[in-house]
Amino acid sequence: MKTLPILAVLSGLLFVTGCSSPAVTQTESEPVETSPVVAAPVISSLNGTSWALVRLQGEALVLPPNGRRPFLSFGPDGRLNGYSGVNRLGGNPQIKGNSIIFGAVSSTRMAGPSAAMATESRLFECFRLTKTWRINGEKMELLDGESVLAIFNPIALDEVE
Repeated sequence: MKTLPILAVLSGLLFVTGCSSPAVTQTESEPVETSPVVAAPVISSLNGTSWALVRLQGEALVLPPNGRRPFLSFGPDGRLNGYSGVNRLGGNPQIKGNSIIFGAVSSTRMAGPSAAMATESRLFECFRLTKTWRINGEKMELLDGESVLAIFNPIALDEVE
């Protein structure tokens, strides 16, 4: 009968040691698994990109009720298409590096709410004054050489069509 308590104690010890896991320590020779660092894509050309206007001449863009956000879309060939607040627009800007000259930007000729027409007028003035573009973080900026005239967020074209 003395063997029964000894067996019970041994069984208990086996159970406890079997359920515990050994401590895992990492040695210097073991490789450490890390997630790769992914850098934001570098945009060196406007070709094939689309942008939604968020700031114009230093002011955040405020859309009128039921208003659509102005946007620019540069085709793979650099051709410009977009929407200026009331009208569709298009053009063939001259882009060399970070230099950009919008030149003649055509548009449809519809009238709209006065606030949207004012935004459209200011955007076309921005096109006239723009000399360079740059990427600042994820945003695209149009500059007159020194001052930022307009700021755009990247978009997928299907977000605005």
